[in-house]
Amino acid sequence: MSPPFAVVPLFAHFCYIRQTFLPCTAVAATKAVCRKKRIMRKKGTHLRSGTPVVGDDVLRLATERPSTPWETLTHLGVSVRNADAATTTSWCAAIRASDRVKASVREKSDSELLEHYGLAVGDLLTNLGVLLIGKAADRARLGSAPRADSSA
Repeated sequence: MSPPFAVVPLFAHFCYIRQTFLPCTAVAATKAVCRKKRIMRKKGTHLRSGTPVVGDDVLRLATERPSTPWETLTHLGVSVRNADAATTTSWCAAIRASDRVKASVREKSDSELLEHYGLAVGDLLTNLGVLLIGKAADRARLGSAPRADSSA
């Protein structure tokens, strides 16, 4: 396993930069990373875990988008019971009335539908749930989703 730092030459001296990465459940791959891996395979080499990180790669790794989608976060702590009841009822009725929904999904209860479509996790509304069935005061607390990087 490689050490958690990179050696960078700086004015004829060496500077050690320590970077700590928290474990995540999935890797957010960019087009540049996929392209680099494809080029490395064509050249007959393989990527090693001990390859030093230099230059713009350090900045890219530090600012790379987290792998957890914004829509699935529950950081506001809005309970499902605080959702707008009329909106929740009409949304669930519209899902059940749709001909594009499977019969097994139509049979689910309202709370099961909210979890199935990612509007709730347990007793909490996700950001998507707050947007669709939450009250105006909770929607105002959301803030904005992180902007997608158009250069990747």
